[in-house]
Amino acid sequence: MIASMARSIFLPPVLIAILLCSCSHPADMPSDEQLSLVSPDGRIALRAYVDTEGRPMLEADWAGQTLLTPSALGFTFADGRPPLRSHQRIASISGPALFEQSYALPWGEADSLYSEATTGTIDFVSQENFHWSVDIRVMNDGMAYRTRFPAQPNADSLFIAEEHSQMNLAGDPTAWWIPGDWDSYEHLYHQTPLWSTDVKANWDSLAILCTTVKSNAVNTPVTLRWPDSDSARAGTHVAIHEAALYDYPGATFRIDTAQRVLETELVGGPHPWKAAVALPFATPWRTLTVAPDAAGLANSRMALHLNAPQTEDPTGNDWSWVKPMKYVGIWWEMHLDKAKWSRWNQDENGDAIIGDPHGLHGATTENTRRYLDFAAKHGFDGVLVEGWNTGWEKWIGFDDREGVFDFVTAYGDFDLVQIAEEARQKGLQLIAHHETSAAVTTYEHQMDTAYALMASLGQRAVKTGYVGPIIPRGEHHHGQWMVQHYQRTVERAAQYGISLNIHEPIKDTGIRRTWPNLMSREGARGQEFNAWAANGGNPPEHNPTLAFTRLLSGPMDFTPGAVHLSLDPYKPNNRVNTSLAHQLALSVVFHSPIQMACDLPEHYEAHPKALAFIKAVPCDWAWSEVIEGEVGEYIITARGEKGGQGRVFLGAINNGVLRELTFTTDFLREHSSTNHTGRWLVETWSDIPTFTATGWALAVTRDTIDVEGEKINFAMLPGAGNARIFTPLKKDGE
Repeated sequence: MIASMARSIFLPPVLIAILLCSCSHPADMPSDEQLSLVSPDGRIALRAYVDTEGRPMLEADWAGQTLLTPSALGFTFADGRPPLRSHQRIASISGPALFEQSYALPWGEADSLYSEATTGTIDFVSQENFHWSVDIRVMNDGMAYRTRFPAQPNADSLFIAEEHSQMNLAGDPTAWWIPGDWDSYEHLYHQTPLWSTDVKANWDSLAILCTTVKSNAVNTPVTLRWPDSDSARAGTHVAIHEAALYDYPGATFRIDTAQRVLETELVGGPHPWKAAVALPFATPWRTLTVAPDAAGLANSRMALHLNAPQTEDPTGNDWSWVKPMKYVGIWWEMHLDKAKWSRWNQDENGDAIIGDPHGLHGATTENTRRYLDFAAKHGFDGVLVEGWNTGWEKWIGFDDREGVFDFVTAYGDFDLVQIAEEARQKGLQLIAHHETSAAVTTYEHQMDTAYALMASLGQRAVKTGYVGPIIPRGEHHHGQWMVQHYQRTVERAAQYGISLNIHEPIKDTGIRRTWPNLMSREGARGQEFNAWAANGGNPPEHNPTLAFTRLLSGPMDFTPGAVHLSLDPYKPNNRVNTSLAHQLALSVVFHSPIQMACDLPEHYEAHPKALAFIKAVPCDWAWSEVIEGEVGEYIITARGEKGGQGRVFLGAINNGVLRELTFTTDFLREHSSTNHTGRWLVETWSDIPTFTATGWALAVTRDTIDVEGEKINFAMLPGAGNARIFTPLKKDGE
């Protein structure tokens, strides 16, 4: 069982006095009517109070400078209940207290994590005697708060029309954002001054099959940096997100550019309310991560710290069946139009002509065997099969999609039972794909049968998908109804010993700490856009932007590792807009415990030098550290393998400019074993300025370095990357 420890210690009176004296008091507010919290390292100071109109407010400073200007908290309701926005009074205050926790992770960026926070709670009561509370944690890397609604004498439920949680940032930071889309995160990021952001004017919905943008709002995580011209806060980085989202709508943040207000706008649905909750209830945590640089944001694990400890494994096996894996699969060939998901031709109405195969079906028994052989030969852990089950002829572009997919019945040219057995004999996992076409009720009705079938065949992982507008109509991918559905799939799959990789998901908010079988999710504009996006695919700056935006929320199934970059002969007008070394480095930079090498077996066989790195890189880590980087420009990430030789893997990716980089090897010294000589063998995969038909040529070199005081200098070409393996040289005889 996972080791977990948490304790709450009330601080001594002297320290409480120091904390309170370090904070200024709002005008007209006596000191005993506000909650003042300071982070354990003393850099962040937060104040919670009610203003002269009875509005609950937060303010915060970072390193002695204003970070959050007065930011209101509140709710409006759809059942006639008076709003909780003004005329509130403080009923009681508890804190400050110190909360510490340390816990192991069964998989992830590190073996174990530790956090400490100064905590407090402020209890409010309305004129109508409605009681509610706000819990606050102030950590060294940021702050978080959530609202709790206790049981009320005259209410057992609430119908929330809107949550009005503000995070009003001082100054005018630069924001990297995607629209507050109620259905998709598959957008390119925009970079604008926060208080000049015009989402509708910059909304690009090309190649997104389901998208709903209703206001001048952005999705989270949204990353911000104060410009050098703001001398008080220059270089400070912030990321706004949420944690522990279970049975509540996802939150976007609406930008009021005139008033300089940044306020939650919940994703709605077909009802007058956006959230219906039974009391008692706690909202997700609203989080603000703060760091002096971009690397500091990427190294935070705040969302995990704010989630509950690991729950009990419903199978009784202590989650031992949850296994990180690296896999290949029948996927990229469909995006290249080499193969198709469906088996049958269609008539003029789009209906399948059963018995008339077009001959391009990808998920055949024969083709899957080819992938199994390749995976076994090169040490992969599994094979994904998309298009194996009936229903693909009418999965998109049709209004009536309920009952189309069958998640236990295979096409006649795919022998599921035989292929599962062959995979088992080769020591491989067969990963089924469950595309729902957003017909959610159909999937709900079949989940138990589908998961039971998978478990009976020894399959332990499934990739789900929700392409298209949600059925029933009026619901959205990021609304409360779908958030609850996604969680039901996690809990139901766990009963059968199945792990999930969710596409078209709700955002990651750290739930993987509690439910380890929720291993990865998409939630980003991924690799497939390079194959067919009308606007030319993903530009080189997209990947180092994702590293400091989307990836802050948790593991991402981006499907890296393309090696045939020109996409000829299948898509001669498209290409992957990065270099080969960039694609290799993504396996380190973009963490996912269930990591796909996306390209075709024949392409990997033609690129043995690239395949060697892909085969070597793990997808589960003893430790991780982002060494340095800038949003949208570049990132350098180092990770240490679990067990084995104690190797360290490094990945660096670049945007579209020529760049000279230098980094020190301090991270190697910090994680060296006691029997290490201090010297390392370094294998490097890098791009060289020789242009081939598919881009920069790839070079592989070997060298040794002494970790003491070592600096490594290297150049990265536009769109290029750098991937390295550091192997410790042991003492003689050890």
